[in-house]
Order: sequence, then structure tokens, then C-alpha cells
Amino acid sequence: MKFLLLLCLSLPIAGMAASSVHSSADTLFYTYINNGAPVGTEWVLKKGGNDYYYHEDYNDRGRGPSINTHVRTDEQGNIVLSEITGVDYYKTAVNEHFWVTKGMAHWKNKFENDSVAYHNEV
Repeated sequence: MKFLLLLCLSLPIAGMAASSVHSSADTLFYTYINNGAPVGTEWVLKKGGNDYYYHEDYNDRGRGPSINTHVRTDEQGNIVLSEITGVDYYKTAVNEHFWVTKGMAHWKNKFENDSVAYHNEV
């Protein structure tokens, strides 16, 4: 699915290095450094047994994303809900949703609004 590609794009940029990582009982915090200066942050929060929240932002010469993601998994670890909102690198709105209900997987973004039968596929 194209949605999975977009989900992968919401992950941290490979060329940036985390300068510091610290955590509380359920949250990880990252600071991104580029040429010795902080340019972004990310945090990851696990809430309950199956809900994960992510926030990522960085600034590259006035550009850069600010993305919030909520992911829920089922008991087998399959993603059954993903909501991604914020702005992309060029400050264009991001509003993407994926959810599973009643044997159907649905996804919606500015390009697609579709569904397909779902049988606990990974």
C-alpha cells in the first residue's frame, strides 16, 4: 500500500544524528544535530499496551516537517490504526489515516480514499 511508504517517510531522517536521547518510564526524547547545531526533536510515547504516539519536527533553512503520529496495534502486533497529521517539508498539510474495522482495512489521504478486505495480514 502507498500508505506504508508514507508511514516510512515519517520516520527520522537517516542523515541526522541524535545528539541526546533521554527517557522517562514511557517516553523517549531525541534531539537532532546538523553541523553542530540542534535542528529538530522527536519523542516517542507508549501509552497502555497498544498505543504509540510520535512527534517529529526539524528545521532545514526554514523548511522541515512537523508530524504527529498515533499508531495502535492489535494483540498480534499488527497495525490497526494509524493517524498522521501535521505539515511536510514544504509546510503542506499532512492528514493521513489508516484503520481496520469489521474485517476491512481503510485508508484515506489527499490522494486516496479506499478499503480492502482484511484478514489479519502483516
